[in-house]
Amino acid sequence: MSERGWRRLFDADPAVVGRTVTIDDQPVTIAGVDHGPLQFMQDPDLFLAMDPTSPVFRDRSVRTIGVIGRMRPGVEAATAQAEMEAIAARIAHDYPEGRSARTVRVGDLRTGNTGYNWRTLYFFLWAAGLVLLLTCVNVAGLVLARALRRGREFALRGALGGGRGALVRQLLVEGAVLAVPGGALGLLLTTWTLGALARTIPAEFLVRGTRIPVDARVCLAAFAAAALTAVVFGLVPVLFARRLNLNVTLGQGGRTTGHSPAQARVRHLLLAAQVALTVVLVAAAGMFLRSFIGLTRMPLGFEPQDTVALRVSLSGSRYATDAQIREYAADLASRARAIPGARETAIATSSPLGSGPLVNFLLPDRPRPAVGDEPRSILRSVGPDYFRALTIPLIAGRAFTAADADGAPRVVIVNEVIARRLFPEGDAIGRSLELIPGARVPWTRRPGRLTIVGVARHVKEVGLNEAEINSLYVPFAQAPAPAFEVIVRASAAAGTVAAPLRAAAAAIDPRVPLSSVSTLERRVETALTEDRFNVLMVASFAGAALLLAAIGIFGALAYAVQERRREFGVRIALGAQQWAIVRTALGQSIGVAAAGGLAGLAATLVLAQVIGNALYLVPGEHNGLLYGVTTTDPAALASAGLALVLVASAAALVPAKQAIRVDPLVALRNE
Repeated sequence: MSERGWRRLFDADPAVVGRTVTIDDQPVTIAGVDHGPLQFMQDPDLFLAMDPTSPVFRDRSVRTIGVIGRMRPGVEAATAQAEMEAIAARIAHDYPEGRSARTVRVGDLRTGNTGYNWRTLYFFLWAAGLVLLLTCVNVAGLVLARALRRGREFALRGALGGGRGALVRQLLVEGAVLAVPGGALGLLLTTWTLGALARTIPAEFLVRGTRIPVDARVCLAAFAAAALTAVVFGLVPVLFARRLNLNVTLGQGGRTTGHSPAQARVRHLLLAAQVALTVVLVAAAGMFLRSFIGLTRMPLGFEPQDTVALRVSLSGSRYATDAQIREYAADLASRARAIPGARETAIATSSPLGSGPLVNFLLPDRPRPAVGDEPRSILRSVGPDYFRALTIPLIAGRAFTAADADGAPRVVIVNEVIARRLFPEGDAIGRSLELIPGARVPWTRRPGRLTIVGVARHVKEVGLNEAEINSLYVPFAQAPAPAFEVIVRASAAAGTVAAPLRAAAAAIDPRVPLSSVSTLERRVETALTEDRFNVLMVASFAGAALLLAAIGIFGALAYAVQERRREFGVRIALGAQQWAIVRTALGQSIGVAAAGGLAGLAATLVLAQVIGNALYLVPGEHNGLLYGVTTTDPAALASAGLALVLVASAAALVPAKQAIRVDPLVALRNE
């Protein structure tokens, strides 16, 4: 048993070892609990030993087994694939039945479980890199301003015989004093933030839950980044120290040393770079936010309000035949209709946003495509009331009725995507299609032609941000499945029928496992988990960028004011107005920030052209990072500019007040 199953099924009872549970009418003894964290896309609750005598092994036509192993050093995946194909060929020769359905595929376990996230991971890696770069630029700007203020100190050291090596050692020590406490504080804040997230945010809010460990690798990387940033950029004064003219610097006495045009250009360049990087991240946050809002408002194709679905899994000898499955489903549907507050009730193998098995199918009146190129579709087996219970409209034809029973002509309802792709003339009703044998789910492998009797509206099958997917619906009476859902639309809140629905299922057969009961509104919320996580991450990066930009702008403006105190004192003594002093003090730096903002907008447009397609749906995927918003969205770009203006204005308030409060007597006496 996994730790997840131990906690979920037995409330972390320490006396669970040795207890007996019943699985498929067979008693099974719990031998142990695996406390190691599992990192599968769907963490299992229980692990069972494979029994070679079980029916799964004897029925070779439906067997699907995943084998996990470690390859020998130096062995490539292609070599392993070739060897496994040879083994599969020998098995196919010994057991020729169903040979066409037997395939083997070798893949990397890590890639199989997490590889689908490559675009998201790389995007956020680059976003984190931009924040780190912004931090480096910020530190460089502040260190440079401090170095220019220490010009007289460096000149005195040089005059007293202090060599460049001594200066480098001093700056390295100062950088280490800055890096070590800063890195430790950063790790402390990280641990505290993750703990706060785990306590306040539901586990389903994040893609992999709130279990995000801060291990030795994270600590080492954080300390390395902090040390490298502080130490490397702490040596910036060395570049300017060797350009100091000792006679000129010391001859100025106590007066402000000023700065050269080259030093001013470097400071202005750093300030513009900070602003540009901030604009890129804030614009990205605006795009993700608009995309998330668009997903929350998009049509689903069905009504999830006040609807609950209970998942039932029938197994064992009691439900070995189609008649037994139909009888149980009919009894459960009847009891569900009798629940107070139940308005509509339906049976289905799955419901919207619950996906379903994929099947290949043919159109008998058209040429057969090459093997593997046949149309594919999600297949559902549904009861007559399915479309009414979920308020899925039928565009053409009819819904299923009680007459579509076992032994009646087989029928099917297609969604509008199939009708538009395969029957563009609008003549889908009355046409036939044929399912191709070979699907891994037994109830989908029923031979024979199906007549199209209806066309249903497209609904979201896998996620909210998905490509249009083919969907087929067959009557549950003609294709009963041992695992299905009973769907109930309530007249009040869906939670009021959840407990009675469980009780109704338990009253029929308490041994039948009830996999889950959830509202469809909760399912929609779950479908938004990844997009919500993306917004949270990008917004965090953008917030950090705005904070760093505010610090950088404040530092640059404060230094500019401090540098020109004597000038402002003279101006005020001669009767200059306050607004003129503020304009003089802040005008150049604000102009540089505006130039950086324009550069950031240009960089955003360039990046949009470079990585734009990777942010949207790609072939073979059912989700993308952005939906319904372009990478050149005017609202996102405008919001980035507005945020920058607000941050720059707030950061300039204190330096502006300092400029107009300069006392002429104090400023001139200090000089």
